[in-house]
Amino acid sequence: MQVLGRISEICPIEPLETKLCAFGWRILRTDGHNMAAIEGAVDEAFRPCGRPTIVVFDTIKGKGIPFMEGNAAWHYRKLDTQRYSEAVRCLQ
Repeated sequence: MQVLGRISEICPIEPLETKLCAFGWRILRTDGHNMAAIEGAVDEAFRPCGRPTIVVFDTIKGKGIPFMEGNAAWHYRKLDTQRYSEAVRCLQ
């Protein structure tokens, strides 16, 4: 997702892995909301393999905050005090 909406609707990049592999990249794809998965992917990325490595983290904009999740408008909006408090409560 980007400021104007979903990437798939604005400037499609899929199949991303196929395109990157065509240029010789080693692809590591993982859940960008899971710290253990992130740490594992980063550790693996630093292991020598003889070719460049890219880590793709699959994420959802605003994950865990119902009024923000998947909503491109929150790419550039500011939270007022009430919305900030609500967001913090959702993440606890």
